[in-house]
Parts: sequence; C-alpha cells; structure tokens
Amino acid sequence: MDTPYIKSLSYNINGLNNPVKRKRFEFFLREQRPQVVFLQEMHKMRTKVNLPLLAHPHWRKEFSAYGTLSSREVSILLSPDFLFVEKDVLRDPKGRYVFIQGLWQGIPLTLASIYVPNKGQLNFIHNTFQKLFAFSQREILIGTDMNLTAEQKLDRQGSQLKEASGVRNILLPLLTKFGLIDVYRHINGTTQDYTFFSARHNTYSRIDYILMPQSQKQKYPRKLLI
Repeated sequence: MDTPYIKSLSYNINGLNNPVKRKRFEFFLREQRPQVVFLQEMHKMRTKVNLPLLAHPHWRKEFSAYGTLSSREVSILLSPDFLFVEKDVLRDPKGRYVFIQGLWQGIPLTLASIYVPNKGQLNFIHNTFQKLFAFSQREILIGTDMNLTAEQKLDRQGSQLKEASGVRNILLPLLTKFGLIDVYRHINGTTQDYTFFSARHNTYSRIDYILMPQSQKQKYPRKLLI
C-alpha cells in the first residue's frame, strides 16, 4: 500500500563522533521513525569516512558529502521502508550539499541536504538552488541548515532580535524566486518554534528547514506532506 506522506527530519547534528551522542540519536530516530533524515555537520573523523555514520543496520542506506573540513559535512539517511530507488547522486567536493535523484513509489523525486555557510548566504543559496534544479527530475524535497531566519518576527526571539542588515529579509524572496515553500510554516501557520540558541547573542532562532516546491503541494496534497 502506498505511503500517504514522507516523514522527514532535518538536523544540524553538530558532531556524531561521541558514542553516547550517537546512541542517543539512534534512540531518538527509533522513537520518531522518520523515513528520510537530512543531516548537517556530522564532524566525522577523516579516518572513518568509509564507515557507516550510525551503527544500527536500519540506517545503512547513507549518502554523504565530506569536504576537506570536518565542520562541513552533509548526509541523507533513508529508512528501509522508504521505497526509493536512487539513480544518480551529486556531492559537493566541499561537503556543503548532497543531492540524490531517484524514484519514490513511481514518482521522480530528488532529495537534497544542504548546509549554508554563515557568511555569503545569498550567493551560496542562489547558486546551490540553481545546481539542484538543474540536477533534479520532477519533485524535490530539501532538508537544510540555512544559517538564516525566513521571518524575523516569527523565527527569532531574544535580546538581539535583528540579524545583520546584509542578510536580513533575503531568505523569503529567494524561496519565492525558486518557487519553494517552508513546510513547517505552511503546516503550523504563525506558531513559533526554534532550532538554534546563540549564547553569544542570547537569541533563539529557527534556521533549519524542510523545503519543497509550491507546485508539489498542489499536485500531491497527500503524498508529499511532511
């Protein structure tokens, strides 16, 4: 029977070398039971890049991109019950993104995990989205750490509310330009939630996103609900 939706999670995991942290994360995944997991910043040791990211055999289907710096690493983990047949993979040599092209239940689908740098976000996002759309087939699902908030009033809270003027209010226009929607905001409306705390600035912000094309929501209202 067809799955009515894709259950996906996206995390900047900020390192998985600690065995206790890995075990806790595996337990968390067993509780949440996602089909697709997008990860950023695994900090995997260079001597272990050929080993599975997680020990549990459930997550052996792994697609990763490792750059020269361990702080830049992205991965996509697929559950065995996610009926996806991969056809092509594009990895960033700098470890900032990995794209997988394939078929999900007969639907051409491209999965993308993207880690945006904390400087030069506008150019990076624009160029990476162009590469993704050129590589992709029909449908796209993105898990990403944007290092930016989409809507400051909803996605940022704390003593220092404003981002630097050079990056303020650039994400929503970019998403609109590429026809992408923020799935969390689409489902939850004006509900406020946060994925990152900055002790330096004493602010909470939501900088991690699941994105998909607006047209996808209209064509597959049940299948591609995250």
